[in-house]
Amino acid sequence: MRYLPLVLVLLAACSRKVPEHLRIDPPDQQDPAAAAIIDVSSALEAMLGSDPLGRAPHLPDWETLNEIDGAEALAAYVERIQAVERGEGQVERALQQLEDEWRASAAVALARGYRLRIAENHLARTQAAREDTDDRIVSLITALSATPTDDALPRTSLQWLVEDGPFEEPVRTYADRWVAVGWLASPRIPVQVLVPLLEAPQYDVLRATPTGKLLLARAKGASANTTDAWADLRRATHLALQAAAADRDSEQADWAEVRRAAADELGAVDPVVALLRRAADQLTAGATEDRAAGGALLALAALRWSHACGSPPCVGVDRIETVQLSEAWHADIRPLASIWRVIALKSSIDSLEVGRDTALFPTAMVGLVDALLGSGGGPLDVRLLRERRPSAATWLAIARAIGTEGVTDWEGTRAALGDHLADEARRAAALTGPGETAHLLARIARRAVP
Repeated sequence: MRYLPLVLVLLAACSRKVPEHLRIDPPDQQDPAAAAIIDVSSALEAMLGSDPLGRAPHLPDWETLNEIDGAEALAAYVERIQAVERGEGQVERALQQLEDEWRASAAVALARGYRLRIAENHLARTQAAREDTDDRIVSLITALSATPTDDALPRTSLQWLVEDGPFEEPVRTYADRWVAVGWLASPRIPVQVLVPLLEAPQYDVLRATPTGKLLLARAKGASANTTDAWADLRRATHLALQAAAADRDSEQADWAEVRRAAADELGAVDPVVALLRRAADQLTAGATEDRAAGGALLALAALRWSHACGSPPCVGVDRIETVQLSEAWHADIRPLASIWRVIALKSSIDSLEVGRDTALFPTAMVGLVDALLGSGGGPLDVRLLRERRPSAATWLAIARAIGTEGVTDWEGTRAALGDHLADEARRAAALTGPGETAHLLARIARRAVP
């Protein structure tokens, strides 16, 4: 027995460490990704993983993000996603509100990416199982709301995007571009973290689109002389405004002559499109500069409005919203962006005035909804894109979206739209200063209300 204490000592000395998972009080476990988060860039790397579209992001601890300078938008995003996943609120409405609250931040792209994943789940279903959710797909990939609508409406929820044939691929192309544009919502977003993600083979198609090229050029710090490109963008904007402002026969004749001369000079059928394409390419090449990147984003949105984008479908209800996003990049862009909003409003109102009682109504409505969403109008519902002919409810919804209540006919709606257009034209004129451009804007404002 005298040897027993010595045996116990030896056994204690040889005892093995208890495995962590068997310990009664295991040490705090820290997420490896969270441990590496020290700034906004590292936070985005941890959240995105290998997907530049951010469809299923990792959600770091809210407190970790909230302690990082400049990561308030990311913390707000995590908080909102966690609330949604607890069943608090509708996904698309909650994330659209988040995007509106944090307009110039990475929260825009992250919110859109999360919505894209849900939309893709709906698209993966068979047509028979998906018919009841098409309204929701639209509300997930646009700023439109989707309240219960009449199943008897003649057009499908996605017919505005693709008139005939399968629409799964065009919808995905549209939605991918929408998310990519979200990464360009502000020059302060550290998109450098996207470079290795975008260069993965599965994103070859996205990377080859004009928006994908711009995003990657910005992320890689592409540098080039953009002086000529900026002049092209200014000239294209002025020519497009001249076309929009030409109402009378003499003005249209003057525009036709200017267009012909510009087309001959550029060797192109449409001089506006030719100038926009040239500007977009050169500005993309110099995207490390804020003004160049924002100008390229504006040029690409204008090309889509002109139905000349390099990655169909060009149509959409986010084109003028993208014009609006481009303003955050540089003060020089604000006057041009404001002019394109006027162009969009003027041409869409004109189209609706001519086509409201014809087969052109659905196409005209897409343009008007787009222009209103990009110029402060809303909220607007998906049902406006499902109608083949307008009703009193149509006019009520449009007028209400721009702050006029109780209007149920075209005449009252036209007056409300005219007031909205005049306000936008006067705002643009104040930004551009005196000159021919201001004269054209003044003409549009003066004639906005018949």
